[in-house]
Amino acid sequence: PQVVDLTENGGNTFEPATEPTESNKGDYIFELATNPEQGSGQDTKKVLHWYARYPDTEPVSYWRKQRYGILKLNNPINIKDMRFLTFQVYVSQEDGDGLSLNNLYLELLDENDVQKGSLGTTGINGATYGSVEVTTDQWVTVKLDLHKMKEQDKFSGNVKTIRVGDNYSRNIYFRNFTFIPKAVPSTMTGFTTDQEKIPDYGSATVSYTHLRAHETSLHL
Repeated sequence: PQVVDLTENGGNTFEPATEPTESNKGDYIFELATNPEQGSGQDTKKVLHWYARYPDTEPVSYWRKQRYGILKLNNPINIKDMRFLTFQVYVSQEDGDGLSLNNLYLELLDENDVQKGSLGTTGINGATYGSVEVTTDQWVTVKLDLHKMKEQDKFSGNVKTIRVGDNYSRNIYFRNFTFIPKAVPSTMTGFTTDQEKIPDYGSATVSYTHLRAHETSLHL
């Protein structure tokens, strides 16, 4: 797995799409911050704090370009052999109004700014793997299926930029952006794969066709 570095000296940059000025101070935030979770104790690892002052719901995501939090990678990550992108989000209860994956967006851009994920005004809701229950006052893990994330023509597979945001005005914290490769079975016996080599399934051994059927009924 490839984890995105969220440290001050890791070479990656974090900035809001709308540059802070004297007149809009505090309206748009995208920066490293301390973990907002109460009782996180010794967890001194920084997380990313996103905020935009105004809602963007009529029409939906009309001002998205002004609201992005932009995370630029010093070293692009090639996702051609990656299958999932997982990350965690945290929203406090007082900011939880209308909290849903329809309103949260995450976009991947290659070195030529060709985009994958949350095209147009869409959110991440169509691209999750399994169901995600977004609850407030705790870190929630979101798992995106990279195969389900629609992309523009000629997307190179090298992720240079990650853009995030929400259609509501709320403080959102992000951490642990991790790209996870496809499961590569190391022992093949006929059509059966050692089950523990396949992520997210617990039973002993299952044939490929059974696995596909299982997956389909689970994730339609």
